Amino acid sequence: EKDAVMQSLQLYGSTRGGLKPGQFAWQDRSSGLPGKTAHSLAVARSLLEDDPNLFPFLENVSNVTLSSPLGPQNIIADNVIRCFGWRVNTSIFDSKTITIKTTVNGKYPVIRDTYDAPDAPGVFFAGTLAHSLDFKKSAGGFIHGFRYAVRSLFRYFEAELEGIRWPSRSFDLSTTAGLQDLLHYLLNRMNTAAGPYQMFGGTLLDGIVLEHVPDYSDGGSGGTCGAKVVPLVASYYEEMPPSYFFGKFHTSNRLIWFLKYGEDFAGPRVLESDNIGSTHPLRAHQSTFLHPKLEVFAPSKKPTTSKWTFARRGKPTLEHWVLESNEFKFQQQGVHIQVLEGFL
Repeated sequence: EKDAVMQSLQLYGSTRGGLKPGQFAWQDRSSGLPGKTAHSLAVARSLLEDDPNLFPFLENVSNVTLSSPLGPQNIIADNVIRCFGWRVNTSIFDSKTITIKTTVNGKYPVIRDTYDAPDAPGVFFAGTLAHSLDFKKSAGGFIHGFRYAVRSLFRYFEAELEGIRWPSRSFDLSTTAGLQDLLHYLLNRMNTAAGPYQMFGGTLLDGIVLEHVPDYSDGGSGGTCGAKVVPLVASYYEEMPPSYFFGKFHTSNRLIWFLKYGEDFAGPRVLESDNIGSTHPLRAHQSTFLHPKLEVFAPSKKPTTSKWTFARRGKPTLEHWVLESNEFKFQQQGVHIQVLEGFL
């Protein structure tokens, strides 16, 4: 440890610090994949000078060869800290009875978006282990994303194992007041919901189930006789796994919304002067920054299968894009609210 004082330190893989080869990590909006490069950090070196005990996991090296955008380079270093992450440990499972397949070069277990292994009934994964669902797509690799996935898994357990309904809120669309309440609730969620914001791209979504509901408040006996029918009721479910929502409510009309970036909006273009895709609501589908997308699906006689994925959800009956906002405030009357109200 004394020998480490005043020596050169190299850190391999520093994506968590916000750096990747030639770009910022947020430029491609992916987490969980360390950049395969070396960054010589003066801060780390100065810390070593003050206290070598801060970095106990050191490897002695004399010459490091790496590839970079500038070509192969030889870097002289006294010590290296390797931060290339981890792989899921499947050795804890009996391979004869429990089959856990992996993806991303063995880094993550293969799971459905209800967080269970398809070939191992009853085995669920949570936290960063569930990042296979949104690898290089969303923020499930770190706590700011997977905390919402964990909450979704908890609600799934409550619903499927304890019979506790998924938290929901209903709106009577037979009245103007009910429609306005739904509009304002939807706008509030779009502007403040943390789950869809972090787990964008449909990893988690808000879903609305549209159903005709018999009303027996006038004393009907429970049959069709004496019951009046409310034209339409919207039941709003927050932050559901897509396959669970589509599977559970496939016989009903459904409206979903999720947050998404524009297609191929990544890399250097994020910082270029033309990074704003649209400034007009009629061209909201050209938005590049994170913005809400709404889709309506008709009832389906066929339930979802184990191979169902959000990417293969089919073509919606209706769809609506909400115009992007650099300040992430989807609340301008003529640009966001009025247009969304017309769609509803």
